[in-house]
Amino acid sequence: QNPVRLVTEYSNHPLRTTDGGLVGSSDGRRSMGAKQCVICLESEGGDGDERVEVFTQADVERAAGQDVSDACDRCTYCRACLADYVEAQFCRPVKAASFLAITCPGNECRRLFSLEGVRSVANAKTRAEIAAVLGTVPDAHPTSLAALGYGYNARGELRRLSDGAAFHFVNQAHYDALGDLVVPHIQAMMRVQFGLVEHRLPRADAEPYNNIFVSPNLDTAERVLLLVQGSGAVRAGQWARAVCINDSLRMGSILEYLARARHNGFGVVVFNPNLTAVDPQPTRYARADFLRPRKRVMGVAPTGVVAKAANMVRIESCETPPAHVITVFDRFVAPLAAAKHIAIVAHSAGGYGTLQLLREREQLLLPKLRGIAFTDSVHSVSPRESDAVAQFIVQHAQNWVTSSAPVDTPVDVTRGLGVGAGCPCVSAGHEKHEYTSPVPIESVFKFLCSKCGFEYDADVPAVDYSVFDDATAAAAAAAVVVAA
Repeated sequence: QNPVRLVTEYSNHPLRTTDGGLVGSSDGRRSMGAKQCVICLESEGGDGDERVEVFTQADVERAAGQDVSDACDRCTYCRACLADYVEAQFCRPVKAASFLAITCPGNECRRLFSLEGVRSVANAKTRAEIAAVLGTVPDAHPTSLAALGYGYNARGELRRLSDGAAFHFVNQAHYDALGDLVVPHIQAMMRVQFGLVEHRLPRADAEPYNNIFVSPNLDTAERVLLLVQGSGAVRAGQWARAVCINDSLRMGSILEYLARARHNGFGVVVFNPNLTAVDPQPTRYARADFLRPRKRVMGVAPTGVVAKAANMVRIESCETPPAHVITVFDRFVAPLAAAKHIAIVAHSAGGYGTLQLLREREQLLLPKLRGIAFTDSVHSVSPRESDAVAQFIVQHAQNWVTSSAPVDTPVDVTRGLGVGAGCPCVSAGHEKHEYTSPVPIESVFKFLCSKCGFEYDADVPAVDYSVFDDATAAAAAAAVVVAA
Protein backbone atom coordinates (compact mmCIF):
# COMPACT_ATOMS: atom_id res chain seq x y z
CA GLN A 1 0.00 0.00 0.00
CA ASN A 2 1.09 3.59 -0.55
CA PRO A 3 -1.50 5.71 1.23
CA VAL A 4 -1.27 9.46 1.52
CA ARG A 5 0.33 10.19 4.89
CA LEU A 6 -1.56 12.27 7.36
CA VAL A 7 0.76 15.00 8.62
CA THR A 8 -0.04 16.67 11.91
CA GLU A 9 1.59 18.91 14.43
CA TYR A 10 3.43 16.76 16.94
CA SER A 11 1.78 16.81 20.35
CA ASN A 12 1.85 15.00 23.67
CA HIS A 13 -1.94 14.62 23.57
CA PRO A 14 -4.33 12.49 21.47
CA LEU A 15 -4.97 14.23 18.17
CA ARG A 16 -8.03 14.12 15.99
CA THR A 17 -8.58 14.75 12.31
CA THR A 18 -11.05 17.35 11.11
CA ASP A 19 -13.74 14.66 10.76
CA GLY A 20 -13.28 13.52 14.36
CA GLY A 21 -11.08 10.45 13.97
CA LEU A 22 -8.21 9.72 16.35
CA VAL A 23 -4.73 10.48 15.05
CA GLY A 24 -2.80 8.96 17.89
CA SER A 25 -1.19 9.64 21.25
CA SER A 26 2.29 10.16 22.57
CA ASP A 27 3.34 8.84 25.94
CA GLY A 28 7.04 9.53 26.25
CA ARG A 29 8.28 6.39 24.48
CA ARG A 30 8.67 8.45 21.30
CA SER A 31 11.92 9.87 22.68
CA MET A 32 13.47 6.41 22.46
CA GLY A 33 13.97 6.89 18.71
CA ALA A 34 12.06 7.00 15.44
CA LYS A 35 9.59 4.20 14.78
CA GLN A 36 8.33 2.89 11.45
CA CYS A 37 4.78 2.30 10.28
CA VAL A 38 4.49 -1.47 9.72
CA ILE A 39 2.40 -0.81 6.59
CA CYS A 40 4.10 1.96 4.60
CA LEU A 41 7.47 1.71 6.44
CA GLU A 42 7.63 5.50 6.83
CA SER A 43 9.47 6.58 9.95
CA GLU A 44 8.10 8.81 12.65
CA GLY A 45 9.17 12.41 12.39
CA GLY A 46 9.61 14.79 9.47
CA ASP A 47 11.08 18.08 8.40
CA GLY A 48 10.06 21.53 9.51
CA ASP A 49 7.06 22.14 11.74
CA GLU A 50 5.11 19.08 10.61
CA ARG A 51 5.77 15.56 11.71
CA VAL A 52 4.41 12.10 10.86
CA GLU A 53 3.28 10.31 14.00
CA VAL A 54 3.25 6.59 14.47
CA PHE A 55 1.51 4.84 17.35
CA THR A 56 0.59 1.40 18.69
CA GLN A 57 -2.66 -0.45 19.25
CA ALA A 58 -2.23 0.22 22.96
CA ASP A 59 -2.07 3.94 22.18
CA VAL A 60 -5.31 3.69 20.23
CA GLU A 61 -7.14 1.78 22.95
CA ARG A 62 -5.84 4.03 25.71
CA ALA A 63 -6.98 7.15 23.88
CA ALA A 64 -10.38 5.53 23.27
CA GLY A 65 -10.75 4.80 26.99
CA GLN A 66 -10.45 1.04 26.59
CA ASP A 67 -8.56 -1.67 28.47
CA VAL A 68 -5.01 -2.01 27.11
CA SER A 69 -4.00 -5.16 28.98
CA ASP A 70 -4.37 -7.30 25.85
CA ALA A 71 -3.43 -4.64 23.29
CA CYS A 72 -0.32 -4.72 21.14
CA ASP A 73 2.36 -2.31 22.32
CA ARG A 74 4.96 -3.36 19.76
CA CYS A 75 3.67 -2.79 16.22
CA THR A 76 3.51 0.84 15.14
CA TYR A 77 1.68 2.52 12.27
CA CYS A 78 0.74 5.94 11.02
CA ARG A 79 -2.81 7.27 11.14
CA ALA A 80 -3.39 7.27 7.37
CA CYS A 81 -2.27 3.68 6.91
CA LEU A 82 -4.32 2.42 9.85
CA ALA A 83 -7.44 4.22 8.59
CA ASP A 84 -6.92 2.72 5.12
CA TYR A 85 -6.30 -0.71 6.64
CA VAL A 86 -9.51 -0.58 8.70
CA GLU A 87 -11.50 0.56 5.66
CA ALA A 88 -10.01 -2.23 3.51
CA GLN A 89 -10.92 -4.81 6.16
CA PHE A 90 -14.38 -3.54 7.05
CA CYS A 91 -15.74 -2.06 3.84
CA ARG A 92 -14.46 -4.50 1.23
CA PRO A 93 -17.29 -5.89 -0.94
CA VAL A 94 -16.49 -9.57 -0.41
CA LYS A 95 -15.83 -11.19 2.96
CA ALA A 96 -15.86 -7.90 4.82
CA ALA A 97 -14.56 -8.25 8.37
CA SER A 98 -16.70 -7.66 11.42
CA PHE A 99 -15.92 -4.54 13.42
CA LEU A 100 -15.29 -7.05 16.23
CA ALA A 101 -12.60 -8.82 14.19
CA ILE A 102 -10.27 -5.99 13.12
CA THR A 103 -6.78 -6.90 14.27
CA CYS A 104 -3.44 -5.18 14.60
CA PRO A 105 -1.96 -5.22 11.07
CA GLY A 106 1.43 -6.48 12.22
CA ASN A 107 2.22 -9.77 10.47
CA GLU A 108 2.89 -11.66 13.67
CA CYS A 109 0.43 -9.88 15.94
CA ARG A 110 -3.26 -9.97 14.95
CA ARG A 111 -4.55 -8.82 18.33
CA LEU A 112 -8.13 -7.57 18.21
CA PHE A 113 -9.04 -3.91 18.35
CA SER A 114 -12.04 -2.96 20.48
CA LEU A 115 -15.09 -1.53 18.72
CA GLU A 116 -14.35 1.87 20.22
CA GLY A 117 -10.75 1.59 19.11
CA VAL A 118 -11.82 0.79 15.54
CA ARG A 119 -14.25 3.69 15.46
CA SER A 120 -11.63 6.09 16.80
CA VAL A 121 -9.13 5.40 14.00
CA ALA A 122 -11.63 4.91 11.17
CA ASN A 123 -12.20 7.48 8.45
CA ALA A 124 -15.61 9.05 7.83
CA LYS A 125 -16.69 6.40 5.28
CA THR A 126 -15.84 3.52 7.60
CA ARG A 127 -17.50 5.13 10.62
CA ALA A 128 -20.68 5.61 8.59
CA GLU A 129 -20.66 1.92 7.63
CA ILE A 130 -20.01 0.90 11.23
CA ALA A 131 -23.00 2.98 12.32
CA ALA A 132 -25.17 1.30 9.66
CA VAL A 133 -24.09 -2.18 10.75
CA LEU A 134 -24.67 -1.30 14.40
CA GLY A 135 -28.22 -0.46 13.32
CA THR A 136 -28.71 -4.18 12.66
CA VAL A 137 -27.87 -5.03 16.27
CA PRO A 138 -31.13 -5.10 18.26
CA ASP A 139 -31.50 -4.20 21.92
CA ALA A 140 -33.31 -7.47 22.70
CA HIS A 141 -33.90 -10.94 21.26
CA PRO A 142 -35.12 -10.41 17.67
CA THR A 143 -38.38 -11.98 16.51
CA SER A 144 -38.35 -10.81 12.89
CA LEU A 145 -35.89 -9.97 10.14
CA ALA A 146 -36.98 -6.35 10.41
CA ALA A 147 -35.94 -6.32 14.07
CA LEU A 148 -32.43 -7.06 12.80
CA GLY A 149 -32.70 -4.33 10.21
CA TYR A 150 -32.88 -6.69 7.22
CA GLY A 151 -35.41 -7.80 4.63
CA TYR A 152 -35.54 -9.58 1.26
CA ASN A 153 -35.92 -7.59 -1.96
CA ALA A 154 -37.71 -8.51 -5.19
CA ARG A 155 -34.74 -10.63 -6.31
CA GLY A 156 -34.74 -12.62 -3.09
CA GLU A 157 -31.58 -10.89 -1.83
CA LEU A 158 -31.16 -10.05 1.85
CA ARG A 159 -30.66 -6.31 2.16
CA ARG A 160 -30.26 -3.81 4.96
CA LEU A 161 -33.48 -1.86 5.33
CA SER A 162 -31.71 1.42 6.08
CA ASP A 163 -29.71 1.67 2.85
CA GLY A 164 -30.15 -1.49 0.75
CA ALA A 165 -26.65 -2.79 1.50
CA ALA A 166 -25.86 -6.50 1.63
CA PHE A 167 -25.53 -8.46 4.86
CA HIS A 168 -22.53 -7.57 7.01
CA PHE A 169 -21.28 -10.14 9.53
CA VAL A 170 -21.12 -8.99 13.16
CA ASN A 171 -20.46 -12.15 15.17
CA GLN A 172 -21.69 -15.74 15.28
CA ALA A 173 -24.55 -15.01 17.68
CA HIS A 174 -25.86 -12.27 15.37
CA TYR A 175 -25.48 -14.56 12.35
CA ASP A 176 -27.28 -17.44 14.09
CA ALA A 177 -30.13 -15.18 15.21
CA LEU A 178 -30.54 -13.97 11.63
CA GLY A 179 -30.30 -17.50 10.26
CA ASP A 180 -32.99 -18.68 12.67
CA LEU A 181 -35.36 -16.03 11.26
CA VAL A 182 -34.62 -16.81 7.62
CA VAL A 183 -36.13 -20.29 8.14
CA PRO A 184 -39.69 -19.17 9.05
CA HIS A 185 -39.53 -16.56 6.29
CA ILE A 186 -38.87 -19.26 3.67
CA GLN A 187 -41.39 -21.66 5.16
CA ALA A 188 -44.04 -18.94 5.20
CA MET A 189 -43.36 -18.32 1.49
CA MET A 190 -43.78 -22.06 0.90
CA ARG A 191 -47.21 -21.91 2.54
CA VAL A 192 -48.41 -18.62 1.09
CA GLN A 193 -47.04 -18.67 -2.45
CA PHE A 194 -47.07 -22.41 -3.10
CA GLY A 195 -49.88 -23.56 -0.83
CA LEU A 196 -47.71 -26.15 0.90
CA VAL A 197 -49.18 -27.72 4.02
CA GLU A 198 -47.06 -28.13 7.14
CA HIS A 199 -47.11 -31.40 9.06
CA ARG A 200 -45.51 -32.14 12.41
CA LEU A 201 -43.73 -35.32 13.35
CA PRO A 202 -44.27 -37.56 15.19
CA ARG A 203 -47.71 -35.99 15.91
CA ALA A 204 -49.39 -32.62 15.60
CA ASP A 205 -49.36 -32.13 19.38
CA ALA A 206 -45.87 -33.54 19.96
CA GLU A 207 -43.10 -31.68 21.76
CA PRO A 208 -40.41 -31.60 20.52
CA TYR A 209 -41.38 -31.96 16.87
CA ASN A 210 -40.01 -31.99 13.34
CA ASN A 211 -41.90 -30.22 10.56
CA ILE A 212 -42.15 -31.17 6.88
CA PHE A 213 -44.17 -29.72 4.01
CA VAL A 214 -46.30 -31.28 1.27
CA SER A 215 -48.10 -29.79 -1.69
CA PRO A 216 -51.92 -29.65 -1.60
CA ASN A 217 -52.15 -31.96 -4.63
CA LEU A 218 -50.01 -34.71 -3.11
CA ASP A 219 -52.87 -37.21 -2.70
CA THR A 220 -54.00 -36.88 -6.32
CA ALA A 221 -50.73 -36.26 -8.18
CA GLU A 222 -49.43 -38.95 -10.53
CA ARG A 223 -45.96 -37.40 -10.35
CA VAL A 224 -44.33 -36.86 -6.96
CA LEU A 225 -41.03 -35.09 -6.27
CA LEU A 226 -39.14 -35.68 -3.01
CA LEU A 227 -36.70 -32.95 -1.96
CA VAL A 228 -34.06 -34.13 0.53
CA GLN A 229 -31.54 -31.55 1.77
CA GLY A 230 -27.99 -32.00 3.05
CA SER A 231 -26.60 -31.71 6.55
CA GLY A 232 -25.84 -28.69 8.74
CA ALA A 233 -27.93 -25.79 10.01
CA VAL A 234 -30.37 -25.95 7.09
CA ARG A 235 -34.04 -26.70 7.72
CA ALA A 236 -36.99 -27.59 5.49
CA GLY A 237 -36.98 -25.23 2.53
CA GLN A 238 -33.25 -24.53 2.40
CA TRP A 239 -30.34 -25.92 0.41
CA ALA A 240 -27.74 -23.72 2.13
CA ARG A 241 -28.28 -21.20 4.93
CA ALA A 242 -25.18 -19.15 4.11
CA VAL A 243 -26.32 -18.79 0.49
CA CYS A 244 -29.77 -17.60 1.63
CA ILE A 245 -28.02 -14.88 3.65
CA ASN A 246 -25.07 -13.90 1.48
CA ASP A 247 -26.46 -14.52 -2.00
CA SER A 248 -30.22 -14.97 -2.40
CA LEU A 249 -33.22 -17.16 -1.72
CA ARG A 250 -33.20 -17.95 -5.43
CA MET A 251 -29.91 -19.79 -4.92
CA GLY A 252 -30.10 -20.87 -1.28
CA SER A 253 -33.70 -22.05 -0.92
CA ILE A 254 -35.85 -24.68 -2.65
CA LEU A 255 -38.38 -22.09 -3.88
CA GLU A 256 -37.19 -22.27 -7.49
CA TYR A 257 -37.53 -26.07 -7.31
CA LEU A 258 -41.09 -25.69 -6.02
CA ALA A 259 -41.95 -23.34 -8.90
CA ARG A 260 -40.71 -25.83 -11.51
CA ALA A 261 -42.30 -28.79 -9.79
CA ARG A 262 -45.71 -27.10 -9.63
CA HIS A 263 -45.51 -25.92 -13.24
CA ASN A 264 -44.71 -29.47 -14.39
CA GLY A 265 -47.45 -31.18 -12.43
CA PHE A 266 -45.50 -32.69 -9.56
CA GLY A 267 -46.81 -33.15 -6.08
CA VAL A 268 -44.01 -32.32 -3.63
CA VAL A 269 -42.73 -33.56 -0.29
CA VAL A 270 -40.14 -31.34 1.43
CA PHE A 271 -38.06 -33.29 3.95
CA ASN A 272 -36.34 -31.89 7.04
CA PRO A 273 -33.67 -34.49 7.95
CA ASN A 274 -31.40 -32.19 10.00
CA LEU A 275 -33.99 -31.40 12.65
CA THR A 276 -33.35 -34.45 14.81
CA ALA A 277 -33.21 -32.79 18.27
CA VAL A 278 -34.12 -29.51 19.93
CA ASP A 279 -32.88 -27.53 22.89
CA PRO A 280 -35.58 -27.47 25.62
CA GLN A 281 -34.29 -24.02 26.58
CA PRO A 282 -33.70 -22.16 23.30
CA THR A 283 -31.15 -19.38 23.30
CA ARG A 284 -32.49 -15.89 23.85
CA TYR A 285 -30.04 -13.19 22.84
CA ALA A 286 -29.33 -9.81 24.40
CA ARG A 287 -27.58 -6.90 22.71
CA ALA A 288 -24.35 -7.70 24.56
CA ASP A 289 -24.27 -11.14 22.90
CA PHE A 290 -24.14 -9.49 19.48
CA LEU A 291 -21.25 -7.21 20.43
CA ARG A 292 -19.00 -9.79 22.05
CA PRO A 293 -15.87 -10.84 20.13
CA ARG A 294 -15.51 -14.59 19.94
CA LYS A 295 -12.14 -15.75 21.19
CA ARG A 296 -11.28 -19.43 21.13
CA VAL A 297 -8.35 -21.78 21.01
CA MET A 298 -8.00 -23.37 17.60
CA GLY A 299 -9.44 -26.88 17.54
CA VAL A 300 -11.30 -26.51 20.85
CA ALA A 301 -15.07 -26.01 20.80
CA PRO A 302 -16.46 -23.31 23.11
CA THR A 303 -17.81 -24.74 26.37
CA GLY A 304 -21.30 -23.47 25.66
CA VAL A 305 -21.49 -25.46 22.42
CA VAL A 306 -20.65 -28.70 24.23
CA ALA A 307 -23.19 -28.00 26.97
CA LYS A 308 -25.87 -27.12 24.45
CA ALA A 309 -25.31 -30.38 22.55
CA ALA A 310 -25.57 -32.39 25.76
CA ASN A 311 -28.95 -30.83 26.60
CA MET A 312 -30.59 -31.54 23.25
CA VAL A 313 -33.75 -33.68 23.28
CA ARG A 314 -34.16 -36.16 20.43
CA ILE A 315 -37.31 -36.08 18.31
CA GLU A 316 -39.25 -39.32 18.22
CA SER A 317 -39.09 -41.12 14.83
CA CYS A 318 -36.60 -38.51 13.56
CA GLU A 319 -33.65 -39.32 15.81
CA THR A 320 -31.27 -39.46 12.84
CA PRO A 321 -31.46 -38.09 9.28
CA PRO A 322 -32.01 -41.56 7.70
CA ALA A 323 -34.70 -42.33 10.31
CA HIS A 324 -36.45 -39.09 9.36
CA VAL A 325 -36.32 -39.90 5.64
CA ILE A 326 -37.81 -43.36 6.22
CA THR A 327 -40.50 -41.99 8.58
CA VAL A 328 -41.62 -39.37 6.06
CA PHE A 329 -41.69 -41.92 3.26
CA ASP A 330 -43.75 -44.38 5.31
CA ARG A 331 -46.32 -41.79 6.37
CA PHE A 332 -46.63 -39.56 3.34
CA VAL A 333 -45.30 -41.31 0.23
CA ALA A 334 -45.92 -45.04 0.55
CA PRO A 335 -49.72 -44.62 1.02
CA LEU A 336 -50.12 -42.53 -2.16
CA ALA A 337 -52.42 -44.54 -4.42
CA ALA A 338 -52.45 -42.04 -7.29
CA ALA A 339 -48.68 -41.69 -7.53
CA LYS A 340 -47.22 -43.52 -10.51
CA HIS A 341 -43.92 -41.70 -10.97
CA ILE A 342 -41.66 -40.73 -8.06
CA ALA A 343 -38.52 -38.65 -8.51
CA ILE A 344 -35.97 -37.57 -5.91
CA VAL A 345 -33.56 -34.64 -5.58
CA ALA A 346 -31.00 -35.39 -2.86
CA HIS A 347 -28.30 -32.89 -1.95
CA SER A 348 -25.05 -33.77 -0.16
CA ALA A 349 -25.85 -35.91 2.92
CA GLY A 350 -29.40 -36.19 1.61
CA GLY A 351 -27.96 -38.73 -0.80
CA TYR A 352 -26.92 -40.92 2.09
CA GLY A 353 -30.43 -40.79 3.54
CA THR A 354 -31.90 -41.57 0.12
CA LEU A 355 -29.69 -44.63 -0.29
CA GLN A 356 -30.72 -45.83 3.16
CA LEU A 357 -34.34 -45.42 2.09
CA LEU A 358 -33.70 -47.53 -1.00
CA ARG A 359 -32.07 -50.23 1.09
CA GLU A 360 -34.84 -50.43 3.67
CA ARG A 361 -37.89 -49.76 1.49
CA GLU A 362 -36.79 -51.27 -1.80
CA GLN A 363 -39.98 -53.23 -2.43
CA LEU A 364 -42.23 -50.23 -1.75
CA LEU A 365 -40.19 -47.55 -3.50
CA LEU A 366 -38.51 -49.08 -6.56
CA PRO A 367 -41.69 -49.97 -8.50
CA LYS A 368 -42.65 -46.27 -8.66
CA LEU A 369 -39.23 -44.62 -8.54
CA ARG A 370 -38.22 -43.23 -11.92
CA GLY A 371 -35.09 -41.18 -11.27
CA ILE A 372 -32.74 -39.67 -8.68
CA ALA A 373 -30.89 -36.39 -9.10
CA PHE A 374 -28.02 -36.35 -6.63
CA THR A 375 -26.34 -32.95 -6.19
CA ASP A 376 -22.79 -33.36 -4.92
CA SER A 377 -24.07 -36.28 -2.90
CA VAL A 378 -21.93 -38.07 -0.30
CA HIS A 379 -23.66 -41.43 -0.74
CA SER A 380 -21.66 -44.53 -1.58
CA VAL A 381 -22.99 -47.59 -3.36
CA SER A 382 -21.73 -50.71 -1.63
CA PRO A 383 -21.09 -54.12 -3.21
CA ARG A 384 -23.65 -55.36 -0.70
CA GLU A 385 -26.49 -53.46 -2.40
CA SER A 386 -29.17 -55.59 -3.96
CA ASP A 387 -28.86 -56.03 -7.71
CA ALA A 388 -32.08 -54.07 -8.22
CA VAL A 389 -30.87 -51.06 -6.22
CA ALA A 390 -27.40 -51.05 -7.79
CA GLN A 391 -28.79 -51.35 -11.32
CA PHE A 392 -31.38 -48.64 -10.71
CA ILE A 393 -28.70 -46.16 -9.57
CA VAL A 394 -26.51 -46.97 -12.57
CA GLN A 395 -29.35 -46.58 -15.06
CA HIS A 396 -31.64 -43.93 -13.52
CA ALA A 397 -29.52 -41.69 -11.27
CA GLN A 398 -27.04 -38.92 -11.94
CA ASN A 399 -24.81 -36.91 -9.64
CA TRP A 400 -24.16 -33.23 -10.36
CA VAL A 401 -20.78 -32.55 -8.72
CA THR A 402 -18.60 -29.50 -8.15
CA SER A 403 -16.74 -28.48 -11.28
CA SER A 404 -15.83 -25.38 -13.22
CA ALA A 405 -16.84 -27.12 -16.46
CA PRO A 406 -20.18 -26.25 -18.09
CA VAL A 407 -23.28 -27.92 -16.65
CA ASP A 408 -23.66 -31.58 -17.66
CA THR A 409 -20.03 -32.02 -18.74
CA PRO A 410 -19.00 -35.58 -17.75
CA VAL A 411 -16.65 -35.50 -14.75
CA ASP A 412 -13.90 -37.96 -13.88
CA VAL A 413 -14.86 -39.42 -10.50
CA THR A 414 -11.85 -41.59 -9.79
CA ARG A 415 -11.26 -39.43 -6.71
CA GLY A 416 -13.25 -37.25 -4.32
CA LEU A 417 -16.96 -37.47 -3.53
CA GLY A 418 -17.73 -39.21 -6.81
CA VAL A 419 -15.98 -42.41 -5.76
CA GLY A 420 -18.61 -45.03 -5.09
CA ALA A 421 -21.48 -42.91 -6.43
CA GLY A 422 -22.53 -45.83 -8.60
CA CYS A 423 -23.93 -43.51 -11.27
CA PRO A 424 -22.75 -41.06 -13.93
CA CYS A 425 -21.30 -37.83 -12.53
CA VAL A 426 -21.55 -34.55 -14.41
CA SER A 427 -20.62 -30.96 -13.72
CA ALA A 428 -23.00 -28.84 -11.68
CA GLY A 429 -21.49 -25.76 -13.32
CA HIS A 430 -20.05 -24.42 -10.06
CA GLU A 431 -17.00 -25.15 -7.94
CA LYS A 432 -18.73 -24.60 -4.59
CA HIS A 433 -20.62 -27.47 -2.97
CA GLU A 434 -23.52 -25.30 -1.78
CA TYR A 435 -24.36 -24.19 -5.33
CA THR A 436 -24.65 -27.67 -6.83
CA SER A 437 -28.45 -27.74 -6.41
CA PRO A 438 -29.47 -24.28 -7.69
CA VAL A 439 -27.04 -23.84 -10.59
CA PRO A 440 -27.95 -27.02 -12.59
CA ILE A 441 -31.68 -26.76 -11.79
CA GLU A 442 -32.79 -26.75 -15.44
CA SER A 443 -30.67 -29.79 -16.19
CA VAL A 444 -31.97 -31.57 -13.10
CA PHE A 445 -35.60 -31.08 -14.13
CA LYS A 446 -34.97 -32.11 -17.73
CA PHE A 447 -33.37 -35.30 -16.44
CA LEU A 448 -36.13 -36.15 -13.96
CA CYS A 449 -39.00 -35.26 -16.29
CA SER A 450 -37.44 -37.43 -18.98
CA LYS A 451 -37.18 -40.31 -16.51
CA CYS A 452 -40.85 -39.81 -15.65
CA GLY A 453 -41.75 -40.06 -19.34
CA PHE A 454 -42.57 -36.49 -20.34
CA GLU A 455 -40.84 -33.36 -21.62
CA TYR A 456 -39.84 -30.67 -19.17
CA ASP A 457 -41.69 -27.36 -19.60
CA ALA A 458 -39.12 -24.66 -18.88
CA ASP A 459 -41.54 -21.75 -19.27
CA VAL A 460 -41.88 -21.42 -15.50
CA PRO A 461 -43.46 -18.29 -13.97
CA ALA A 462 -40.93 -16.34 -11.94
CA VAL A 463 -41.08 -16.57 -8.17
CA ASP A 464 -42.25 -13.24 -6.76
CA TYR A 465 -40.07 -12.48 -3.75
CA SER A 466 -41.27 -8.89 -3.40
CA VAL A 467 -44.76 -9.54 -2.05
CA PHE A 468 -43.48 -10.97 1.18
CA ASP A 469 -42.66 -9.12 4.38
CA ASP A 470 -42.57 -9.78 8.11
CA ALA A 471 -46.30 -9.18 8.53
CA THR A 472 -47.14 -11.77 5.87
CA ALA A 473 -44.65 -14.19 7.40
CA ALA A 474 -46.21 -13.76 10.85
CA ALA A 475 -49.69 -14.40 9.47
CA ALA A 476 -48.51 -17.49 7.64
CA ALA A 477 -46.73 -18.77 10.75
CA ALA A 478 -50.00 -18.52 12.65
CA ALA A 479 -51.75 -20.83 10.16
CA VAL A 480 -53.16 -24.12 11.43
CA VAL A 481 -50.74 -27.04 11.23
CA VAL A 482 -52.25 -30.24 9.84
CA ALA A 483 -51.76 -33.31 12.01
CA ALA A 484 -49.27 -35.84 10.71
